[in-house]
Amino acid sequence: MTGLAFARRSALLLSVWLLLPVLWLMLAWLPVTAAGARSLPLRILPHGLFLLTAVLGGVFRQGRVVFITLLMSVTTLLADVAFHRYADAEWGQSIVLLATLYLPAITVILYHLREQGLWNMHGVLRLVSVASVVLVLMLLPLMQKHGVVQGTGTVWWRAFSPAVHLPLVGLIGLVAGLFLLALRNPHESPVLGPLLGVSLVYTFAGLNIRSTVWSLDRGPLVLAGFMSGAAVVLAIAVLESAWRVAHIDELTELPGRRALRYRLSQLGSGYMLAMVDIDHFKKVNDTYGHETGDQVLRFLASFLRSFSEGTAFRSGGEEFVLVCPHGPFSEVVDALDELRERIAARPFVIRGKDRPADLKEKSGKVRKKAASDSITVTVSIGVAMQDAHHATPDEVLDAADKALYLAKRQGRNRVRTAR
Repeated sequence: MTGLAFARRSALLLSVWLLLPVLWLMLAWLPVTAAGARSLPLRILPHGLFLLTAVLGGVFRQGRVVFITLLMSVTTLLADVAFHRYADAEWGQSIVLLATLYLPAITVILYHLREQGLWNMHGVLRLVSVASVVLVLMLLPLMQKHGVVQGTGTVWWRAFSPAVHLPLVGLIGLVAGLFLLALRNPHESPVLGPLLGVSLVYTFAGLNIRSTVWSLDRGPLVLAGFMSGAAVVLAIAVLESAWRVAHIDELTELPGRRALRYRLSQLGSGYMLAMVDIDHFKKVNDTYGHETGDQVLRFLASFLRSFSEGTAFRSGGEEFVLVCPHGPFSEVVDALDELRERIAARPFVIRGKDRPADLKEKSGKVRKKAASDSITVTVSIGVAMQDAHHATPDEVLDAADKALYLAKRQGRNRVRTAR
């Protein structure tokens, strides 16, 4: 992870976490009348935000967020009806109990399942699963009210404390859910899981309606405020994932071509660009298969990501660009040469010993090398500096590309500078 990417993700997560205590204080101390807390616009606000988030999720193909949004919106509606329309605390607490059990579990499951869209059989099956949970939330509290459901009066099911008026079992589920959401899904943005976790915390805060922290007449305000916060966090999660799809290369997890063009437009003067190309990459693909070729690309990306003199971008295929915004040209060239040597010094193992030595690929083609082979991955690098001869980013990039092909012609595995 580059320093800039780490800072961006940290700032995003910190901002949504800091919003929570701010919102808490506002809801606890904001002057509001009982009629104002129960006003219709306030009570429909979270549902409008949930609808907006669901639309964003559908547009950007984040089906999991759509389903989580649906579940949270229904939970908000049922809690509002039970606590504030019918003033039935027993019914409301039953809804809270079930919601605190189901929401973390469903969120974790949907997060760790691979995103497969909405408008297909996978989406239908997930929708049916979420709909079944909605039915449980609607029907089981009514069954409990009539004595059908028993055994929910133990310490595990009762409110944890007057201030945290949520069941202990639900709080345990929340902690477990936050831990599991912190375990990254490799196919998703690194901050998607944590953002889903933050949305759960907002939701639990909203369900803490009967807390002694605030008066009961603030219940509708508390529910609407925190649930609106949960909807906003989910919308941020969708937009973050969409940004990642547009700017980050999925295979190497380096910024892609679009991010490169944007970075080039921000550069001032005296910067350096280096083109990095894997030597004999086509031969690796032809000999070992495209899956091994992908592993080689990830292998190289791990070195480029740690290059302290600049930021790495994947420009396409086996070509990468290093943007070095400042520094003496000679020092950057020396650092690039050290990078090249480190890459060449690290053997790349084709297959680990724990994998079967199957001589046939999935395509049916016979492998030409043994299963335990290791190879040496080398790169050629061309570097150019912005100056009077190469004034624009495109000119510098073109000069670096020519230097790269000079390195190729002179035998590969070397660094060459633009003339």
